[in-house]
Amino acid sequence: MGNPDKPPLTVACPHCHSILTVDAATGEVLLSKKVEKKEVESLDKAIENERERAGKKESLFEQAFEMEKKRKELLEKKFQEAQKSTAGDDTPPSKPFDFD
Repeated sequence: MGNPDKPPLTVACPHCHSILTVDAATGEVLLSKKVEKKEVESLDKAIENERERAGKKESLFEQAFEMEKKRKELLEKKFQEAQKSTAGDDTPPSKPFDFD
């Protein structure tokens, strides 16, 4: 593949912030060091962070709920318009077997 004399590469994972040592010739991970998470400074700060998270979750739920209500109303309007456009049409719908 490549030159086996190349030194290994050290890469930081953007997701978990682990330090990976990768063989440059083969691309194989030789070593993985996990970085320890930072501890919360105090219990009060942890409680405050959790309350903020709960508030954000609640607001996101409310936004999603309102969007779903609007979507339901829009679909109902579209259905009513489709019913109006076919109200005077008495022809039966085509059967899928008729196309063969």
